[in-house]
Amino acid sequence: MGRLGVSQDPTKFGTRVYRALQDSDYTAFAVNPRLPSLAGEPVYPDLASLPTKPDVVSVVVPPAAAQGILEACVALGITNVWFQPGAEDQVAIDWGRSHGLTIVEGGPCILVELNRP
Repeated sequence: MGRLGVSQDPTKFGTRVYRALQDSDYTAFAVNPRLPSLAGEPVYPDLASLPTKPDVVSVVVPPAAAQGILEACVALGITNVWFQPGAEDQVAIDWGRSHGLTIVEGGPCILVELNRP
């Protein structure tokens, strides 16, 4: 899973989601163009730089970044995108769906889902 929005701050949601995915035995790749590594693990500058194409991209970024992320997903053939609450931009989401993307938005939060029994 590509994870957009990680940071050095372990309390931010992007990093919390990334760690929760790892703790749940998912293969997760961190993506942030301004961060070269996170606790000794590689952070990739963009989706095109990931070592493999993820099945899904989880997004925790400002809504203004949504369109570019969805355009990259379409270009790379990544068809599943999960926007975490607060990262959504409806115009971008509508565009993504019109270009064949399957998009989860408006909840549920991945942190809640990973903690369900």
